[in-house]
Amino acid sequence: MQMQTAGLKQITVPLRTDIALARSWADLELLCERIDAAYRQGDLDLASAEELSAFAASVASSVRPGIPAEALVEREAQCPCCGATDWWRNGVQLACAICHPIPPLSIDSRQAA
Repeated sequence: MQMQTAGLKQITVPLRTDIALARSWADLELLCERIDAAYRQGDLDLASAEELSAFAASVASSVRPGIPAEALVEREAQCPCCGATDWWRNGVQLACAICHPIPPLSIDSRQAA
């Protein structure tokens, strides 16, 4: 992946690179905290901080929020979003029954060909 870095402030180059290489939402959260800290220390101006935050948000849309390993092993694992312990299998992955309810099945919804 090539990034254009000409004209960027020295601190933004490593942050942009780390954001582009992030593999999880936790990684992106730490990077957003670094952006905020750099802004508060005066190392970044508001426009640069907002641009980096927007870039992190766009990368987050392509990073899947993984289910914790405990949810795959333990029956009573809690959902990281709502804390529920109700899971159902959506194809090959587990899904929280509260955050992602099982779609209702209706026999009447099928039509003959």
